[in-house]
Amino acid sequence: MNPQIPQITSQKRSNLALWLLIGPTVLFIMAILLGLLSHFVPELPPTNGELFGQTLAIVKVANILAFLLGAIAFLTWLPGIIIGIIMLSKKK
Repeated sequence: MNPQIPQITSQKRSNLALWLLIGPTVLFIMAILLGLLSHFVPELPPTNGELFGQTLAIVKVANILAFLLGAIAFLTWLPGIIIGIIMLSKKK
């Protein structure tokens, strides 16, 4: 018995190719915006002769998320562009 391989329609293929082209760029934009927004949150005032105040936990979490989004976008951008272009050029 041969298992039947599901066929991908050209519409689904085009949608997937467009997501591969647009997705990493959107992730870059989201990472940049999240990083910028986290820097506008005020810090707690310094105490006892400290030079800088303490950073809020939400700012630390936002910075970590911005880094992770940027890393994922960086790793997927070039392969996404290449695979997306190949998928769009091989329409059936």
